[in-house]
Amino acid sequence: MIDYPAIDFKNVTQNIGNFSLSNISFSLPKGFIVCFVGRNGSGKTSLLKLSGGFNLNYHGIISILGEDIKCANIEVLQKNIGYSIADEIVYPYRRAKNVKEIVRSFYPSWDENYYQSLKRIFKIDDNLPIRELSTGERKKFYLLLAISHRPPLLLLDEPTSSIDDVSKEQIHNILRDFYLDGKHSVAFSTQDSNEVSQFADYLVYLKDGKAKYTGLVDNLLDFWIYVKGDKDLLEKMTLSPFPYLKVNAFSFEALLERKNQYLLSLFPSLQASRPTLVQIQSFWEEL
Repeated sequence: MIDYPAIDFKNVTQNIGNFSLSNISFSLPKGFIVCFVGRNGSGKTSLLKLSGGFNLNYHGIISILGEDIKCANIEVLQKNIGYSIADEIVYPYRRAKNVKEIVRSFYPSWDENYYQSLKRIFKIDDNLPIRELSTGERKKFYLLLAISHRPPLLLLDEPTSSIDDVSKEQIHNILRDFYLDGKHSVAFSTQDSNEVSQFADYLVYLKDGKAKYTGLVDNLLDFWIYVKGDKDLLEKMTLSPFPYLKVNAFSFEALLERKNQYLLSLFPSLQASRPTLVQIQSFWEEL
């Protein structure tokens, strides 16, 4: 049997008013997690909507679960996708359990035992109207709606924002259990780079609608070396070897490509370490 990516974008461009996603290409194998990362307005939610077939106004090729979404029966395809939008309040005056029944009716694969189990973990009272749930409770409830039919592809828009640390860890554990069987894949957006390093396999980093990086998180961290040193060292370098450099009154910090690590032996006073994603993001956004 031919294996196929859960999500596959090839040269995808989308124009939305004054904003554009430009020439996005990436692939998520089945059984892995990808994070869409970037500041507000960078295109994360637009990318999630395209990944779910919720907007077909684009150029390029998008294949989801092995099907070109412009050729697929989109209604059938979306029964294999779980989707939760950030900060969207659905049916605010209905009791949560009634909203659950509406959603359940769309998915033949709905697993009620799984829903009840996760509801107990999150301590959600689904007798309450949606509007009476806190922001964090709503996010967790919408996650339950998205995941309880055990879709092959789960799409989540900032599922851990505005949520306490205990609940965030619960969500991480649930998602790990969900995808580790190799049959399920997850794409979610976040502004928390630490969360990506702890949790994701793949990264799509967006800046102003363009993909700054797509690929394995570990490959990105291994590509760079984070260095710090005294400012006067820069004057001893005939050419700056640093694609990303910040200089203050007495010192500097920079990213050095690992292929140029021989420079560390030429300047032994340089402090070098594997970068964090937060450090890389700081250079990308500020420079």
